[in-house]
Amino acid sequence: MFPTSQSHELTPLVWVGLGIAGLVFAGGKLTEQTPIEMLVPSRGERQIIIRSENQTHRFPLLGVEVLLLPDWTYLSVDEDHLADRPVFVHHPSHSVVRLQANVLDAWPPKGGKAKPEVGKHPAGTLEWVRFDHLRIGRLLLARHGLTLVAIQHGSQAEVNESIEEFCAGISYSD
Repeated sequence: MFPTSQSHELTPLVWVGLGIAGLVFAGGKLTEQTPIEMLVPSRGERQIIIRSENQTHRFPLLGVEVLLLPDWTYLSVDEDHLADRPVFVHHPSHSVVRLQANVLDAWPPKGGKAKPEVGKHPAGTLEWVRFDHLRIGRLLLARHGLTLVAIQHGSQAEVNESIEEFCAGISYSD
């Protein structure tokens, strides 16, 4: 048997495949992302967490700036001017503090384990309500207030000293 000769012409199936590949390539070039957008995760991907230490961060949406003390880290997924709920971690005490706009309807919030405790702040009024290892705080600075959510390890009733020191570094920013 002699081998059959192959035609050097492209079959319709090959043309369809080349057309699809060309469309995919052209579509990719038209929707090319800028480098900053490439950091935004797609559905199902994890967000990239940026850690920063020993800096002062300004949060215009909250109207505050935060001085980071040693051993405190700011965890972010956005730039500071876009952050509306920044999160900070204290490594030695395994404490976490989140700042957010004052969204509580009433103070103290219902369900707390005790009456509000007065916290330490050099330029404002700070109060804490205990919910097991979770503390909800209210910080009144100048003309507006913040809600603080603090998580600390241990069963002590009072807010640990590292969280109090961190809160003292929060100041009003216009």
